[in-house]
Amino acid sequence: MRFVHVFLAVLLAAAAGGCQSSHGTAPADDPTASYTPEQLREDLDHLEQAVAQRHPRFHDRVPDAALTRAFGEAREALDVPMSRAEAFRVLAQVNPAFADAHTLLMPTFALEALASGGGFPLNIRIRHDGALVVAGNWQRENGAERLAEGILIRSINGETTDALLEDLSRYGHGETAALRQHMLAALFPHWLAAIRGWTDDFRLEVEQDGVLRQLQIVAGDQWAEVDAAAMPDRPTLRDLGDGIALMRLPTFDVDDDPDAYRTAVESLFGALRQGGATGLVLDVRGNTGGQSDAGAQVIRYLIDRPVNQVSRARERLNEANRGILGYKGKVGQMREMDLSRDGLIKPARATERFDGEVVVLIDAMTYSAGILFATTLQDHQLATVIGQPTGGHANQTGNMEQVHLPNTGLMAYIPARIFVRPNGESGTSPVIPDLIVKPAVGDGDPFLGAAVKYLSAR
Repeated sequence: MRFVHVFLAVLLAAAAGGCQSSHGTAPADDPTASYTPEQLREDLDHLEQAVAQRHPRFHDRVPDAALTRAFGEAREALDVPMSRAEAFRVLAQVNPAFADAHTLLMPTFALEALASGGGFPLNIRIRHDGALVVAGNWQRENGAERLAEGILIRSINGETTDALLEDLSRYGHGETAALRQHMLAALFPHWLAAIRGWTDDFRLEVEQDGVLRQLQIVAGDQWAEVDAAAMPDRPTLRDLGDGIALMRLPTFDVDDDPDAYRTAVESLFGALRQGGATGLVLDVRGNTGGQSDAGAQVIRYLIDRPVNQVSRARERLNEANRGILGYKGKVGQMREMDLSRDGLIKPARATERFDGEVVVLIDAMTYSAGILFATTLQDHQLATVIGQPTGGHANQTGNMEQVHLPNTGLMAYIPARIFVRPNGESGTSPVIPDLIVKPAVGDGDPFLGAAVKYLSAR
């Protein structure tokens, strides 16, 4: 069992749960093609039926009122001939109503336009306060300009980033409004191309240390990421004093170099032992996931016995996943699988482990493999969870299947499984911290402060 973000599944050809299947074939990309209202409504109906037939949360019940309303509004808007891009801007407005970041109509039909225009060249992230900032350190190919990690992007092509993110999130995916906005970062160039048609020239207003400046990015500009060792997605360790250390785990998306991640984690735990820390804070706030194996690399240093990350899975059967001659069961049937002994995390050597008190910090943006990490530690009583409830559900969907719409060829991802947390509790509730902390306005970090106070009292 392996979790991988749906949006990265498209780019890396991997799916959550370790498999994916495709239904139908997208036609050749023709930006001039026009589709009749009848064709567009047929595509919408196909998407609605595909979700109702595959998503495990709709087993034995109809979709909720919000989703029904979203499909109804989209159907009414499909009343004139449209291009694929125009149709996407209508159809994708059902994405928020799925209330699941692993279920969405993808903006990846814009890949061809991005290949010719280049697309937005910088990685970005969305801070906890909703600000859009540069992720990593970047340099223009000719060396004339650099952009440092964390620089604020105030506007793009004359539109404030606050307004832009608010609009793009109308097409986004996730259980909550805040999570939907946060998720935009993963496929930001695709969303800009699909919704705004921006593929080459970009006018940016950026702010650093309170100083505003203009930045022009034109077609053909080459930007490269520099200082990779200092990239913000790498795990880091910081001594907080009084025998307490902070290990920041900003992402579990490490498929680009899993060996480097494994080595980094090993090195951090070596430094932790050398420093003699007795308390450890694991910070996965804002960690929207990646690979469950990455979280397991950390957990193995905290256990003295094998532990499981999920207890079972519930799979909704359809023609694509019911097996040869349907040996797994009938279409629409729910298949229950015991995974309590599958993919067990094995402990590191006793001399390498950390045996002090552990706290995990989570927030509303902790998602997917980040949630899996938190529930594993909480359910096996390996750590005390502090922070805010997650925006996503404790029991995560997975095993996404590609579904192509018959006329436009637009592609959706729809999960067929729900993975149940190690303690076996089912339902659609978030991860609830053992100690809930309210966010504060102003300086300081109340979450980290609560963690330090908790560990100091142990």
